[in-house]
Amino acid sequence: MEALNASALQRPARLIAAFAVAPPDTIARLRPLADDLVYLAAPEPFRAVGAFFTDFREVKDDEILQTLRAVPPPV
Repeated sequence: MEALNASALQRPARLIAAFAVAPPDTIARLRPLADDLVYLAAPEPFRAVGAFFTDFREVKDDEILQTLRAVPPPV
């Protein structure tokens, strides 16, 4: 929620939150904060995010930065 609120302060044309999986109550809380929500699943009952991934290892900051640097800037 904090990330959406902080992003909204930048006054984007549209604010879209995207995630793989989340509990239905979290989706309900996020819906008013974004123009759109994109997600693959909102199962009920929801137990844990890691239960929906075959590889749920920690991603290091260096790995994220390397991935972001590989993406060309928007035109």
